[in-house]
Amino acid sequence: MRSTTNSTYTTINKLKTLHHDPMKESAFKYLPNIVFYLTLLILLNSCSKKQDPTPDPTSATPAPSSNARVTSMSTYEATYNSTVEIYGTGFSTDTANDRVIFNDTRAEIIKATATQLTVLVPKGAGSGYVLVLVNGASTSGAPYFIYNLTATVSAFAGNGTAGAANGGAATAGFNAPAGLATDTLGNVYVADAGNNLIRKISPAGVVTTLAGPQGFNGPNSLAVDAAGNVYVTDAGNNQIKKITPAGVVSVLAGDGTQGAANGIGIAASFNHPSGIVIDNNGVIFISDWGNNMLRMIAADGTVSNWFSPGDFSHPVGIAGDGFGLIVAQQGDNVISYYGTLIGKSGVPGRDNDLNSTASFNGPAGLVLNKGGAVYVADEFNNQIRAIEDFNGGLFGVYEYDVSVSAGTGAPGSANGIGAVATFNHPVGIAADANGTLYVSDSGNNLIRKITVEKRRIYY
Repeated sequence: MRSTTNSTYTTINKLKTLHHDPMKESAFKYLPNIVFYLTLLILLNSCSKKQDPTPDPTSATPAPSSNARVTSMSTYEATYNSTVEIYGTGFSTDTANDRVIFNDTRAEIIKATATQLTVLVPKGAGSGYVLVLVNGASTSGAPYFIYNLTATVSAFAGNGTAGAANGGAATAGFNAPAGLATDTLGNVYVADAGNNLIRKISPAGVVTTLAGPQGFNGPNSLAVDAAGNVYVTDAGNNQIKKITPAGVVSVLAGDGTQGAANGIGIAASFNHPSGIVIDNNGVIFISDWGNNMLRMIAADGTVSNWFSPGDFSHPVGIAGDGFGLIVAQQGDNVISYYGTLIGKSGVPGRDNDLNSTASFNGPAGLVLNKGGAVYVADEFNNQIRAIEDFNGGLFGVYEYDVSVSAGTGAPGSANGIGAVATFNHPVGIAADANGTLYVSDSGNNLIRKITVEKRRIYY
């Protein structure tokens, strides 16, 4: 595996330019003035208003009491209804006298001692500070807690055995399904790699064949444009194909040989193209796996290098949202997130943490979901991982938190909530307009569905 080199840092600098936000830059420019006037308003307000002797814990942090303190928690990251232990001193042994607030949402206390509170994470709390009050006064110490959205895994299509049968969701067959994509009508498209087919699943769960097997050789990833055309990275043929809604197939780019030549249409060449994404202007971006680079196809069919050879290590999944590109580098087990590398470069693992202290093992497909979270099919960990913005790029430093959305890590096909579910080499992932996720569970020959808890909206 390739270690982080100067070329990687060059890539980081290039990707960071895509995340330039003039609104944020303007805000920081006037930050000193904003702070001055806010401070002045607070001082004037404190002089003109009598202070409430019993502060409201949901609107501000109350003054600490003299004899109670929070020192730690059993976990700083969990889903709804998880049991969390809060450790400290000076708590009341009567639960009626203690209060625990997760990001302004009150939690149920199920047990209390002078040094430990056992609580249940409240539904929809969101990420934020945990406040503890004893007899109406807050303790010192307010740890930060990350609220993970609950993900429920269920079967969507496939009978679990290798095959190519069309029909209802439970009777249809797939053979090592790979990339997925959705359209605005709620249809799900599948690159059925083992069958050299492109399949279509209607919102009702009916599976049909859109194109193939003639002309395809290991189709890998898919993207759908606003007109309903499906674009395919035909990895074994080193080409990019286009399929109309009527099922007419044509070659968009690539002469069919391994290479890295730029040019228009079939004058260009690729080397095992993998991921694909289309931006709002109709420009197509390709992760050219064998060439360790990203390619771009303009509206007129001209292929050019988006990044130079060697800037990436076997890029696979690719996504974008107008700010820039998010790329899964399977060779280094990292995610390039707008230029920030997430994951321990060259070190496979399944650690949940921030930025380079997290780890992946064969990250494959990824998708930017409604609400801003990125979901990664972490193939060799048999998990779906979530990446969320942790600090909003405070002072120009971006921190991203990695967690497990679904999957125990053991191979299997069990449905259920979050870490109860199991997968077997998940490789492709897509999201519909409602934020529902679809996963190609390649080793199980299944298409799975993940319903993610709605993110809490603050006004």
